[in-house]
Amino acid sequence: MNNFSKLTVALIFLFSQLAWANADGKVNINTASVETLSAMLVGIGSARAEAIVEYRNKNGKFVAVDQLLEVAGIGDGVLEMNRGKIVLADERVD
Repeated sequence: MNNFSKLTVALIFLFSQLAWANADGKVNINTASVETLSAMLVGIGSARAEAIVEYRNKNGKFVAVDQLLEVAGIGDGVLEMNRGKIVLADERVD
């Protein structure tokens, strides 16, 4: 596989992951992948994103944004930096 092909595959993967974010740059924390969470949310790297997905898999869907405080490594500061970017369900953007 040449470099162009590798880049193409990587871009397709990235865009497919970012599809979980809506047009306003909001992220559904109930459906987003680790890659999307870490790419779209401030202060959320791969370790925190993995913790979000693990929490979701273990406890079910988030019902409130503040529930993110129950995820290891996420405190008030990180939550407040991202509050406006987070959705809990698919939202239609008009």
